[in-house]
Amino acid sequence: MTMGYAVTVAVVVTVGVFHLLGRDMIRMVVGIYILFNALNLLVLSVVVIPQANAPLGQLSKPYVDPLVQAMVLTAIVIGFGISTFLLLLTARLAKDKGSLDEKVMSEWKH
Repeated sequence: MTMGYAVTVAVVVTVGVFHLLGRDMIRMVVGIYILFNALNLLVLSVVVIPQANAPLGQLSKPYVDPLVQAMVLTAIVIGFGISTFLLLLTARLAKDKGSLDEKVMSEWKH
């Protein structure tokens, strides 16, 4: 099961980096959002403690810490907010400049 998580995280990180290296600003924002989700998946995949006993006797092994799940849920909401802000910023820049190309935007001076 751990190898499946590792391969999944590797594939998602690869897709995120691929989008982040593109020239289109929307693809860059999508790449950042995919990387946020890859990091959340990585954190969730490493918190399984197979040898630990659960705090309640009724729960069986493997034990997963619920605090980490709550923190990842918070990280998902924060990542969504950051991605929404970046999309709005990109839309505003595209409206002012008329292009979403990174090279055109980097040459933009006021």
